[in-house]
Amino acid sequence: MAAAHDLVRVASGSLAYVDEEALLGFKIWVAELELLVGNARGRAKPDQAQCFQLLQKLVVTLDRCERPEVKEYQRRCEEAVVDILLKGAPPPVRRLICQVLAKLYSVGDQLPLYSRVSSLQLFLGTREAFSKDTLEDIRLGALECMAALYYAQGRFLSIGVQETVAVAAKYCAAKHLGERTTQAAVSVLAAAVEGVGGGHRHAQTVQADVFRCIERLLGQRDLSVETRVACASVLRALGACGGAFLWASSLAGFEAVKALCLAGLEDRSHAVRAANAQALGTIAAAATSDAARESVRTLEKRPKYAAAQEKALADVSTACLTTPFVEAASYSTRASCTALAQAWVTYLSACRTGMEEQAFAELALRVLEMLGAACLAAGSYQEASIVPGEGELGMGTGSGERPHAQACVLYVLRVGVIEQLGESGQRLLLDRLAGVLGAPLGQFTPVGVVTLEAMALLLEVLGEVSAEKRAELEPAIGAKVAGPHACLRLQAAAAVAALAVAEPSSAARLVSASLANLDGALNKLVEATASAPPDRSRPAVPGTPRGVGSAKLKPDMNAVHGWAVSGAALVAASRRLPLGVPASLLASVLDYATRLITAPQSQQGVVACLEREAGYILLASLCATQPAELLHTQPAELLQLFEPALGAEAATELDRRYCSNVSSLDHVVAMELWWRSAALQALAACTLGPVAAAPSVQQPALLRRAAALLKPTLDVLTAHAALQEPARGKGGPAGMFAGAAALLQLRLLEAYAALPSPAAYTDEQEALTKLCMRAVRSAASGAAGQMLQSSLRRWLNPEDSLLGPWQMGRDPLERALYRFEGVVGGPAVHPWQAGSRPGIGYAMQEDDAEGPGSGASGAGGSSAAQEQSSGIAGAGCVSPYPQPLALGAALLEAQLGLVGRILAAVAPVNQAAILDALLTIAQCGAGPPGPQRRKDRVEPAKRQASAMAAAAAALASAAALAAGGRAALAAAGELAPRMRQLADEVLEESAGCVALQRAAADLYAFAAQLCSDAGATQLLRALCKDMAETASLPRRAALALAVGSCARAVGVLSLQAVLPVATETLMAVAAASDKSISVWLMHAMLLLANAAGLAFVPHLKHLLGLAQGMLLSEEAYSLPGLLPAAGRLANAAVALLGPDYTFGSAAYLTCKSIINDMRALGEGDGSQRRTDDAVSAALETVLYAQMLVLFAPQAVPAKSHLPVLVSNLLSRQPLLRKAAADTLRHLAERDAPAVLAERIETSLFAALDSETDPGIASQIKATLSTLLDAGAAAEPSRWLALCSEVVTAAAPGSTAAAEQQVAAQAGGGEHDSEESDDEGRVATAAPTAAAPAPAPTAAPGGGTPSAPSGTLLLSPRLRTRLFAAQLLLRIPDPVSRADPRHTDLAAAQAAVKAGAGSDWLVLRLQQLVDLAFRMASGQLEALRPRGVRLMHAVLACFGDSPDPVVEGARLMELYQAQIVSTLRASLSVDAAPSLSAAGASLAAAFLEKGLDGGEAAVLQRLMGLLVAPLAAWSGGAQDQLYAEWVGVRARVALLEAHAHCVVLAASVPGASATARVVRQAQSLHLQLLLDAWLSLLQDYVAVCTQPAEVHAGYRLRLCQPELSPAQPTEGEEAEEAAAPGPTPAAVMAAVRPALEQAWAAALDAATIVLAEQPVAEAATDAHCSSALQEQHAVLLEHQPAGPEPRGGGSSGGGSGPASRLRSSC
Repeated sequence: MAAAHDLVRVASGSLAYVDEEALLGFKIWVAELELLVGNARGRAKPDQAQCFQLLQKLVVTLDRCERPEVKEYQRRCEEAVVDILLKGAPPPVRRLICQVLAKLYSVGDQLPLYSRVSSLQLFLGTREAFSKDTLEDIRLGALECMAALYYAQGRFLSIGVQETVAVAAKYCAAKHLGERTTQAAVSVLAAAVEGVGGGHRHAQTVQADVFRCIERLLGQRDLSVETRVACASVLRALGACGGAFLWASSLAGFEAVKALCLAGLEDRSHAVRAANAQALGTIAAAATSDAARESVRTLEKRPKYAAAQEKALADVSTACLTTPFVEAASYSTRASCTALAQAWVTYLSACRTGMEEQAFAELALRVLEMLGAACLAAGSYQEASIVPGEGELGMGTGSGERPHAQACVLYVLRVGVIEQLGESGQRLLLDRLAGVLGAPLGQFTPVGVVTLEAMALLLEVLGEVSAEKRAELEPAIGAKVAGPHACLRLQAAAAVAALAVAEPSSAARLVSASLANLDGALNKLVEATASAPPDRSRPAVPGTPRGVGSAKLKPDMNAVHGWAVSGAALVAASRRLPLGVPASLLASVLDYATRLITAPQSQQGVVACLEREAGYILLASLCATQPAELLHTQPAELLQLFEPALGAEAATELDRRYCSNVSSLDHVVAMELWWRSAALQALAACTLGPVAAAPSVQQPALLRRAAALLKPTLDVLTAHAALQEPARGKGGPAGMFAGAAALLQLRLLEAYAALPSPAAYTDEQEALTKLCMRAVRSAASGAAGQMLQSSLRRWLNPEDSLLGPWQMGRDPLERALYRFEGVVGGPAVHPWQAGSRPGIGYAMQEDDAEGPGSGASGAGGSSAAQEQSSGIAGAGCVSPYPQPLALGAALLEAQLGLVGRILAAVAPVNQAAILDALLTIAQCGAGPPGPQRRKDRVEPAKRQASAMAAAAAALASAAALAAGGRAALAAAGELAPRMRQLADEVLEESAGCVALQRAAADLYAFAAQLCSDAGATQLLRALCKDMAETASLPRRAALALAVGSCARAVGVLSLQAVLPVATETLMAVAAASDKSISVWLMHAMLLLANAAGLAFVPHLKHLLGLAQGMLLSEEAYSLPGLLPAAGRLANAAVALLGPDYTFGSAAYLTCKSIINDMRALGEGDGSQRRTDDAVSAALETVLYAQMLVLFAPQAVPAKSHLPVLVSNLLSRQPLLRKAAADTLRHLAERDAPAVLAERIETSLFAALDSETDPGIASQIKATLSTLLDAGAAAEPSRWLALCSEVVTAAAPGSTAAAEQQVAAQAGGGEHDSEESDDEGRVATAAPTAAAPAPAPTAAPGGGTPSAPSGTLLLSPRLRTRLFAAQLLLRIPDPVSRADPRHTDLAAAQAAVKAGAGSDWLVLRLQQLVDLAFRMASGQLEALRPRGVRLMHAVLACFGDSPDPVVEGARLMELYQAQIVSTLRASLSVDAAPSLSAAGASLAAAFLEKGLDGGEAAVLQRLMGLLVAPLAAWSGGAQDQLYAEWVGVRARVALLEAHAHCVVLAASVPGASATARVVRQAQSLHLQLLLDAWLSLLQDYVAVCTQPAEVHAGYRLRLCQPELSPAQPTEGEEAEEAAAPGPTPAAVMAAVRPALEQAWAAALDAATIVLAEQPVAEAATDAHCSSALQEQHAVLLEHQPAGPEPRGGGSSGGGSGPASRLRSSC
């Protein structure tokens, strides 16, 4: 054997370790293999661990060997590996042998391939191979080898494929050989079909034989899940190879295959459904294959049959995807709908290749038409409840939606269409969707919801639309804002908010328009109801109780709600706008909301309820999203606004007038409860926002006040049984009253949960506990197992999510679809969440399966968008699909959560009482544990439901106690025995339920936390003993997890005494148990190792032995989760060893071999791989690289990690992307030169362009920034070219140009077809000439190959362009400081001639200036200010560089024209404030550098640009569009530029042309400028030099500028308007940098102007009064002592700027 350790190479005085396979040749490993085989004589098997490691090295070596060397040793290698294979080998060794053989025939001599396949056929056809006496490993090895060879070399094996199929069919029919042999034989059939392809002459016959074999096999009833999945893979292969058999005989084969796939979609197993969905999508896409077209060509001589065949092929996708989905959605078959959505995605992914974007965008309309057809087919039938046999709360208040069907279609649109389109295709799709809204198809509520959601997503991902496009989209979306259904109105509000974010200049106008429309609708209602008597008719059910009994006025009532929700969403979206909206606008929203709440116009209760509901919706959004200081209202005043809805008088009226007559006025009571729910929602937002942000001294009183507001409603609730249990009220659970009462209770519990501690409502704890426990008992006694399991999932430890029972999916979108449980009437997102939601990607918080702490949720101090633990969408996260939970499930989750919080806060006596009640619920009448226990009293399903309910409440309390720290746990120590007893009860009922097994383990862990160290040790010993003695495998698995969970909970100190016992017990149980619980045992060992830390190092041999043993077991690839579990143990070993993890050690070899095998799950060899395992295995490979980077930084070259890390940056899994991005950043910061050498920057830009998670995107940005800082000085031209190409790549020049291009593409087909009113379809666009490549799509395993390193993105997103522009801004300054030759043209040219380098920035000056000018003068609004700033940076860097050609001239004078043109574009009257500010700063720098060259014409043009904005100094339309600080910064920049002009004029002789031009231009506005400069100085002193208490009540003088002399003001009203109140701190912080930069220039200019003016004129001037000057002087007199913030003047004497101002005044 070669040396076991790695070779050591000395290079540049440092050691580097290189693996053996990277240096040793192919012949060495062949010799090693022969030696290993020779040592195993006769029938003895060689050592499998050694084979495993050696074959991995052989595979790596084959990838870099030359063909002659391979040919020389090919026969010897082949004989050795076949010998190992035919003696029997475990699955990983068999996989490696198959891989070696495939590479041998590919790289080396191909001729032995035929003899090898023939020998395998002969062996498999012998009686010996067919006998049960032959080892199964031998038979499996031959079959797997055959399959691998056909997948790798199938195109050369078409001659003997029929014989291979016959052999495989024989093994498929041999039941006596076992399921594994059957599965291997089925894999051979799939390989024979897909590997050989459909181009050979026997293709149709072979495919027919294969199908008949699969059809017979699926006819058996006792097939395992794995076999059914393998059969589905064969059906998929039939479509992947073109499917010649499918299209023969009038598509008879297709009909038979389709029937099998559709039957598979109804299978109980998720894996089988997913496999059949993939097969169905592939078959649908095969209708456009060459084989399908050939089937039409064969009928050319029979035109009638050819036309029928062509029509049948065109209807294939409808038959496969559309019709089944319509049927499944009509009957609410959720599993089938989800599977068909996956089939659609497979179909669309296959169709995207080669299809133009315009045609592909049309497929989205087919998906929407399918949803419309499902709505028609369903008719008036409601969606089925998630609780079988029971009515669902909320169905009576539904509004026509079908949440699950909507979620499926949204998943198809997002993953299958939107993510695969480029920017032009997305803009085209946006137009098409807007057309759908106005068509008959858009009148279906589900279609409207999906369309609006898709439009919002498109607006988010596009980032920017033009004002013209916004004007086109606004009417279509606005029509739905006042739509007939509440869910439609909420979705339209979200789309309006997305539109405002995409076109920020319209945000303020949209907010004002929403308020105006709301007021208009209310006035219309008031007028209509002023004289008319109230309408007492009962409302239609289902429907919201909003405005009940007023059918004629329903449109106006809908409009009131719609515009209120739209305004709330826009208020929330304003926080996302880069320039914000005016604070005065937000104040007007608050004022209007206050008026609606406190003084409703109407005297009729129906309209008054609507008014108050609208007011509370607006108030909730303001409290949830806006800083308290912007509201200009104290929290106590805000709480006072809830009196009309929640005060004692309001509760008394509700109780006496309405709730006492619920039997006869149920619809009126529902209306009263409905608008009060909005008030409770707003109160929760207020508690989490302004109240939480209040000073800590005020918070206790405010929280008590908030709790006091909730108490009257709670009293009403507890006084009426119909309100406590809404399902038992009038109309039943599906009635309108039940939905309204349930929503009120949900909002009430959410409001209580928003309070930071139950101590705020001590007096109400008993009533709340009784209310919630009553609901828990009711749920435990019903058939609500699915609903309880969903609630329980929230409190289970997310680190154990790999154990199930929930599917992870390929990405968070698919995972959310699996877990979707929404039904009609489910609670929707809060109105503010509609405006502040994430975009197209996966940037939503995960409720589990995302690692430690991912499921935690907390309340932000200043934003209620971060939900408390009783949020409506799981653990406070926002689902990517509307209405993800049923109302009953959300209510139960809130009740369980509140019980847990109260249990954690009450006195020990009450805690014991609550736990006793939970124990009673868990026992479910069966009695305490023991031999006399009688379980037969209660059905098993109800026993499990009871255990789930009790466990969820107890785990909620555990989370609350853990948040309180060690003190809270110690105070509750008396609960430990009861908690352990509860865990025993839950464990007793956990058989067959993974959720309960995990819950029992977490309860044991909580009990261990409550115990002392000795008690925890005793508990661990008891668990180990019970685990060793029990014979039940599920119980043994749960106890193993309990041991690991207890270790995780108590930590290393309590674990040391019992660590040896726990480790040995786990090892013994693993050896004695069936492999079915191996994953649980390995996970328990992982938890034990992580908890013990360094104390576990002596037991590391056991850990690695367990990992390797499981990896080499027969179940390595068949048992779900086993392979990733082995990878996790390997990574844990690396973390434990740390710096002691040495290369060449046994631990290193074992860990490396395990991690290398993780890639088996991601290989595209055609075999079926489980998605969850593939994702987890890929994560372990990335984490292994991360471990090596952290613990062995000097040993492994950085470039060895980069391929793995970069390839996972485009994964669909956020965890993979995050791990890769974090590691890459660490590598870049540690060894930037090594990373730069690999040229991964383009891949990083591609990853950033597709990334939607803010945290991951920030890591990628930091990596690129680090690489730029390290490499820009050495290669400035490369970075300049890279960033400039991203900024300008495939850019149409402007957003409007892109939209015009899309319109031109779409307009080609308008004259050929017209819109069909009957079907609601829009015209089909003509195909474009060319389409960009589709966006990267993910493999099933969650990974995606990175973009090629030599090519850039075809059309980067706007956010990517903006970041590239930001990087461009960082290039000039650090590069110029690194070497002075970068800014000296003569020195750079001399260096080039001397061979001292040719990459100097000054040589790229022309490119820099051109790029800055193109960015600044282009029409892409977001890039224009950055282009101006880039020109400013270039000016600052090269402004003083001399021109070597012209003596005395400067280099930048050559680019005077471009600079002036940039200024002209940025200082235009209609320029945005941010662009004007950047232009004014550039003008100031231009004048400061003196680049006008003394030319009066240049200076005259510049002064004309600078003077023009002064005419609108008093404020124009721009000031009403953005936040106040935007205008202030623009004014400060303009004043600074004018100040530089004055200084420039004063520095030259008075008669010069420069001085004359400046004075002449400023003469008309000189007094205005002087007043503004003095105001700027006053603002600077107040904001930048005074303590916080001074500027807390100060209002910026520049925030509301003085009116010009031409616009005098009269009266007190103008004076009050000029100073409406103190400026918010956020505005102060935003303008502080600008003031600090400009004040010195303003002081100099003011001094010069005042010195030039006659004293008498200055004294009598109305606009520069002595009082004003004295005020400035007084403020400056009180500057703090010490060095000045800017300018560096002396602190004493009279030479500083402050003394100059005092002297001038």
